Amino acid sequence: MTELWTVDKLRERGGNQQRWLSLPGSRVVVNPFNFKKAGTTSPSSYSNRSTMPMNIGYLTPHIPESEIGFEFGDMIMIHTDTNRSPQRIEGCVLNVSDPARWTISEYDIPGHGTALFDVSGITITVNSDARDYWQYLTTEIEVDLDQTPMLNVVVPECLSAWSIKVAPLEAESAREDIELMTENSNSGVFSVNIAEVTGWGGRKRFKLRLYAYGFGKSITFEKLEIAGVLNPYADAIRFETEWAPHELAFQAFYRNQMTLEGRDYFYNTNTVCRSITCAQEASGADIILGGRYTGQLTYDPSLAMLVVKDRRYAFAIRLLGEHVEGMVYYANYCDYLSGTRALEEPPQYGYWQMRIKSVRSIGEGIHLLVSFPGPLETAESLVRNLSAISLRESVDERLTEKRQQNERFWNGFLEKVPSPSLFSLDHVPSKGVTPDQAEEQYYKAWIFLASNMLDVSPEAGYPYPQLCCGKPSLWGSGAHEAPYSAAWESLFAIQLYAYIDPDVAWKAFKGLMSLVDPTGMLGGESLPSRKAQTAMILYELTGDINALRSVYPSIRSYLRWRVDNPRWILGSINNPNSKDSEFVVSALIDISYFIRMAELLGMQDEIPIWQETYAELLQNYKAWFWDAPGGFPNQYYDTATGARNPGWTSWVLTGVYLPSLETPYAESLINRFLGEFDPSKPFGGLAYPKHPDINFDIYGLIQLGFLEEARQLVEVCIRDVTMSGFFAEQYDVEDKPHPTGVRPSIFGCAQLIECVLLKNGYRLENGKPYRMNLFHEQGLVESF
Repeated sequence: MTELWTVDKLRERGGNQQRWLSLPGSRVVVNPFNFKKAGTTSPSSYSNRSTMPMNIGYLTPHIPESEIGFEFGDMIMIHTDTNRSPQRIEGCVLNVSDPARWTISEYDIPGHGTALFDVSGITITVNSDARDYWQYLTTEIEVDLDQTPMLNVVVPECLSAWSIKVAPLEAESAREDIELMTENSNSGVFSVNIAEVTGWGGRKRFKLRLYAYGFGKSITFEKLEIAGVLNPYADAIRFETEWAPHELAFQAFYRNQMTLEGRDYFYNTNTVCRSITCAQEASGADIILGGRYTGQLTYDPSLAMLVVKDRRYAFAIRLLGEHVEGMVYYANYCDYLSGTRALEEPPQYGYWQMRIKSVRSIGEGIHLLVSFPGPLETAESLVRNLSAISLRESVDERLTEKRQQNERFWNGFLEKVPSPSLFSLDHVPSKGVTPDQAEEQYYKAWIFLASNMLDVSPEAGYPYPQLCCGKPSLWGSGAHEAPYSAAWESLFAIQLYAYIDPDVAWKAFKGLMSLVDPTGMLGGESLPSRKAQTAMILYELTGDINALRSVYPSIRSYLRWRVDNPRWILGSINNPNSKDSEFVVSALIDISYFIRMAELLGMQDEIPIWQETYAELLQNYKAWFWDAPGGFPNQYYDTATGARNPGWTSWVLTGVYLPSLETPYAESLINRFLGEFDPSKPFGGLAYPKHPDINFDIYGLIQLGFLEEARQLVEVCIRDVTMSGFFAEQYDVEDKPHPTGVRPSIFGCAQLIECVLLKNGYRLENGKPYRMNLFHEQGLVESF
């Protein structure tokens, strides 16, 4: 019997640790990783700072126009006093009313955007017919970056995206820009230390650029100012963090000798608790708690609870069991750090701040609850629920029980997941990846899968759960009713989740299929089909013929549409002349599953129609992507121009899984693969190794008898997903397997799970796992 895994065995420390935290069903994720603005950063570098912030992502039922869930950075921060008085240093206020001081899009096409200048701020608009989806304004400023390095700005309600960049005065192109604030869709007040980001110092003159993104969209920038703080409130001089499935623990060490210990964990499905204890106090120094907010803030001193309301969201923060001398508010971060220009009334965009004597946290500690609405909850019910928490019993004991409850839940979950015995890498260079590391990452993949379950969204008219594309990524480009469900990633999540909770899996799948419109299209990003396969897998695992029958009409409509539209569609990206082999192969394979559905449901009269559809699409597949039988296989074909494009090998190779593909075509695919595949490289050197493609590639290699190559491809996936420490849509393959695309994503998670089970002799593509001893080893998988 294999050893049971627990959350304690999955703890991560160090710079490459995961930072997200969520629960099945929750709309809340701690430390989201907004992939659209994260760049090449790791989760730790994206989320961790010396202010020990609690960052929250909220998957609201009504997705913003940016198609990304809400991100609330710095909701709670920690500072402490120094033995010197803080002082705000004034720099300059940027002139936003004089057009002569600004230049529009000097490196692009200035006429494709407009700028409106007003004493209150600047509004940049990208024309609907612009060549590029961005426009920007540039001005020159001179700043003493040693004294006043901070840029403060307010961005009111954002309906698209924006960024702020700087460049040397002598810069001749946008390639020399340095991002101060990366492209994002957040609203509110923001601050950035120009000196820290750029490495510049002293008095310097440079270019400042304000960017707006989105065809036909506008962004307003207000209250642009340069300032600094002398002797600011102290953040940690050193800190350590730790990830576990049920909690995020931390330690923070301060120059005044204060040491704080804390942890973030879920109090209930949509409420997170931060608990802080003072391991070593500093004489005369307070603990300063505060955070950034956007919206209408009200504060109830009797409950030590603040509530923030916006037309798009609401949240509440309550301090448990502590008396707060007073709550103060600040308009920007420089004011916050210096304790100057405090406001008695909270502004629309700003910071709240409270002080607590450090001696009070030595006993039971400091506990803050951050709560967001669940299904059909209002701000008023949220306040009632938080207000009802009694302080008569020991707060510390009650919260300890909440933490232990989460620990028991995840330990119980780990007992249910399929438990394999083989994790060794015997057919490829291990590159230092050990069986223990691969095994640990495998169980984290199941934790990630379960955490991605999202509860029903009745507010959006969607009474079904979702298996998100990647909850921490905040991806939201799905159908309007189910924006966090990708019609590719989420189907793999549904297939795997059926091993844990088949009822939820069926409900999630029925929900997606309910969104197929009368034309057969499924809203949101249009992706290769796995619909019929998912239906058959769920049926094989549950035997629910009525559920299968209920989704049959939607899948039929969808496949008809897909056969006519075998291409990627996202927003304005929709070229009807484009054909994509990845989409064609997926449609052909899904038609095969659909014919099996028709047989099971007694739809005999429809089977010949779909057999003809399959045959015709197969002929088109060969005509579109090859100049001649046995020629070079391409991924893209344009029916208007006749142009072909090679695309990516791992995506094109999926055709080897078509049993009806004639030898010359199959051989050309294999030859392209063999000319590129190198097991010593990340993912064998196959660029953009997305799980659905690699999945078909492996099965196709097995089908054609290339067994050693199939074994190697299985093992490079186990090795490189483990090495990356990240579940991503895809990975760079040049040097190390660096995660790219949507991340975290179900793809990397499913890739590791399915490859480990293949290593142990089980295939999953037909539903009930069946033995296929590819590796000639006696793999054992418990809990199937």
